[in-house]
Parts: sequence; C-alpha cells; structure tokens
Amino acid sequence: ALAALAAKLLDIIGDGKSGAQVDEAVANQRASMAVGLLGVYVDGFARLQQLSAMQQAWPQVCAATHEAEALPWPLLREVVRFVLLRPMEDDAAALAPQNLAQSSRPSEAVLAAESNATRLLQMPSTWSRRLESQGAAQLAVPWLACVDEANAAYWRQWEKLVGIFDNTLKHRSAEAANSGASGFDSAFLQEVMQLHSVLHDNLQQKFTTFQADVMQQVGQLRFDGESSAFGMVLKEKMKDPQWPSHLGIPSESSLRSAADFIEGSASSGVLPAAAAALSRVENQVREVVCRCCAEPVMRILKDYPEMPEWNLQSDEIAHGPLQCITLVPEHLFSLMPQLEKSQEGSELQWLPAILEASVDVVVDKVMKIKELTAAGASQLAVDLEYLRKVPDALGGTGGADGAAGRLKDLLETVEYLALQQRRKKECMAQGVAYVEETRTNVPARNRTAERPLRLAMGLS
Repeated sequence: ALAALAAKLLDIIGDGKSGAQVDEAVANQRASMAVGLLGVYVDGFARLQQLSAMQQAWPQVCAATHEAEALPWPLLREVVRFVLLRPMEDDAAALAPQNLAQSSRPSEAVLAAESNATRLLQMPSTWSRRLESQGAAQLAVPWLACVDEANAAYWRQWEKLVGIFDNTLKHRSAEAANSGASGFDSAFLQEVMQLHSVLHDNLQQKFTTFQADVMQQVGQLRFDGESSAFGMVLKEKMKDPQWPSHLGIPSESSLRSAADFIEGSASSGVLPAAAAALSRVENQVREVVCRCCAEPVMRILKDYPEMPEWNLQSDEIAHGPLQCITLVPEHLFSLMPQLEKSQEGSELQWLPAILEASVDVVVDKVMKIKELTAAGASQLAVDLEYLRKVPDALGGTGGADGAAGRLKDLLETVEYLALQQRRKKECMAQGVAYVEETRTNVPARNRTAERPLRLAMGLS
C-alpha cells in the first residue's frame, strides 16, 4: 500500500528535483501541498505504529527497499525545498543590503544593512518553531543544511554592496590618473573602513552567537523528533550512505556537512558555507581599504619604470633615493592618525595589510623597468634600501614574510644581479667566458621579480 501511495505521489508532484526558479504563486501552492502531504505522512505513520498488527512488521515498514519506499524521496525534496529552504531564502532576501542609491549617504546604507543582518541572525528560533509546528522536527539535518545555504546566499548579497565601493574606487582612480591627483580621499576611506568594522567587529561576533543558537535549535529538534514514528522511518532512510545525493536539496555538500556536524565528525564547524561567505565578503572589503590606501603610492610611482636614472652610463654610485620614493613614506605616515583611530576597540591592525599592498605596487613598478645599467641598478638598490626601513619606522614589520622582509629579499636580488652584471662586463673585457655564480636559498616569491630584472640587466 505504501508503494502504491508513493507511485501515486510521483504522478502528482513529480520527482521533486525542479522548482528552484518557480514564481511566488507556484511556490506557495507547492509549499501548501508539501505541508499537507507531510502532515498526512506524519499522522499516518503514527497511526500505523499504534496498530497491534504492526508490532512485528514495523521495522520492515521503516526499512526502505528499491521496490517500496515508505517515505519517498520526491516528497522529502518538496518538503525541504518549499517548507524549509524557500521561507528562509525569502527572509534573507527581504533583509538583503539595499542599493546605496536608495540612501543619501553610504554610511546610512551600511548601518541599515547592519540592522537587517542583525535581524536575520536572530531568526533560528523562528525557523525551528516553524518546522516544529508542521510536525517535521525530525528533519533536523536538512533544516541545518538549509540554514547554512540560505545564510551563505545572504552574505553573498553583501558583495553587491562591496561592489559599489569597489567601483567607486576604480572610478576615482581613473579620474586621478587623468588629472594627476593623488587619488586619495580620506572621507571615502572612512566609509569603507566603517563597512569593514561592521563586518569584522560587529557582525562576526553576532554570527558566532547565531551559530551557537543554531546548534541549540538543532539539538532541540533532534530530541523532539527521535521517538516519533515519522522520525524512525526517516532515521532508517538516512542510514543509506548516499542519502544526501538522493535528497540533493539544498545541496549534497551542505547536507553532508550538516550530517557530519551532527554526528560529530565535521572538521569545519557549524554552518561552514555561511561562515565562508561572510569571511569572503569581509576580505573583499579589506582589499578595497588596502587599495584605497595604496592608490596614492601608485600615483606617486606612476613614472618610476621610465625614470632616466635607470639607463645612465656612469660608474658613479647613487647616494640618495629618488624624490618620488621619498613621497611614499610621507603618504603612509599621513595615514597613521586615521588608521589608529579606526583601530580603537578593535583587535584588527590595518598597517601590515596596507604596507603589503604598497609593497605590491613597488614590486610591480620595479618589474616594469626595461633597462638597468650599473648606475641604474645602484640607484634602484638605494631606493629599495630606503623603502625597506619604512615598515620598521611605522611599527609594522610583519617579520620575514611582511613588507620589510619582501623589500629586503628584493634588494638582495637587485644587489646579486648587479654583481653578476659587473662580472659579466669584466669577463667580456678580458675575453673570458662568463659563468654566473650559484645563488642558493632564494625565496620563491623573488623568482617572479628576478626574471624581468635579468632582462633589464642583460643577464637573461
């Protein structure tokens, strides 16, 4: 009889694999049908279990076979998609960040987005009560997977808000390139840092509380549903190792992550997809902040690869850095008051990341130098030695892998190649074959910069 019912159900609702893009009216209709059918199965299994004739046969009813499924996958797909996932997605969509154009100031849009995010992060109990009211507390694992997927999708919506700041920075950068301005706007930097503070300091903490709340709700759902007849049938069905692929909604990966977490075998913690999406959007904002601070360095060093000092035919040794190089630390020092103010009450330190972004600009400019004579290499070494001391002066060395360490490695590469350039010239003058000296323990990151420098010095 259950097999016949499952076959009839397949005729009515199909295989349950479609429906992700249906309109609201169709979704509501299918949700109502799924809730009704779910109620029928929950009540039906409870009544069957109570029949005296079922005392011996009940384990066989729970056990699914290829010929007869007590609880068909198409029904579970409909329930998970339209009873669990769709309402969560609707809640998240209603609270997604709004376009900045709808607000007179970006700061207002950021604060509104934070307020909406806070509301969303308070909804686990609402979602679990909704599931319990429909008699499906046994669906704790799919519920957890849906929470993860819906919230991951929500945090991806924040990328649109970040994209507006990113596009604004690109636009201002293009304007600065055309006008010769520095490209730096302290007010704009403050707005982007405000967005980062909301994500890093406020919402990350609330998300941690949200994760704890979700864990509590999952525990309660499992406790409430373990002894029910529907729960027994579902538990038996999920003994199949391939059940996440059979269900497939919201996704096989999220279902496996949820199951692993509940079973205590997960290494990624609760809600891994949502946590990763939040972390990703925070990193995107962090990149915008760093680019905003490094933009003036790019403007300062705009003509650095074409400086006439690189191809001077002279044996003189440079004694001081080029003027444009001295402007780099001036800009970085000017940032310090604003950076220090933004770090009050936060564990985040901006300086190392901004120094790294600035060093990226320096390395890029050095790699674009087309020709380096001995005098040019001497000048480049003096410039890099000057810049190498800046992170120490600012208090943001970051160790061997930080900005100072990278500049030191680049300086050593320039000095090594300059020595080989002189040796090659001497060998040619003496009419002997030149053999380059062996260099060991070269950091992998230096290999990238070494190749163009070799070309510039005629050592390729």
